[in-house]
Amino acid sequence: MNRVFTQYIAVLIMIFPIAGQAQTEKKLFKRGLERMSANNFTLAEIDFSMVLQLNPENEIAYYNRGFCRLRTADYPGAVEDFTHTIERDNNNYEAFYNRGNALKSIGDDIKERENLESARRVYLQALEDLNFAIAHEKKEPRYYRARAQIK
Repeated sequence: MNRVFTQYIAVLIMIFPIAGQAQTEKKLFKRGLERMSANNFTLAEIDFSMVLQLNPENEIAYYNRGFCRLRTADYPGAVEDFTHTIERDNNNYEAFYNRGNALKSIGDDIKERENLESARRVYLQALEDLNFAIAHEKKEPRYYRARAQIK
């Protein structure tokens, strides 16, 4: 689904409440998880955004929305959400891992435009995140694999 169209629908839903819109934070969160399980990351992102409108302190909603953004290639948005998660819980090593992956993708995009020095700086940030995650979760092979891809 076109991202602009999806954002348009999200805005309409927020501006013009529909019948049944009085869903609770918990119901929206659950629906977001169900949509994530069905690999419908665009609609899940909208659900988690609505959860965050109701409760901006919901760190798990930030993490999940960041994951959805990562899967839909909104890498700057993913970095923002994972950073928000890390600021609230710097023991969330999955947030470091996923932020590292989002930064790697940003670096790849920059590198494609032949701006190698900027890409290098972003890759170094990604490596910092992955090194932190590895230092605390030494047996997680995904962390090592992601770090190797950057190197």
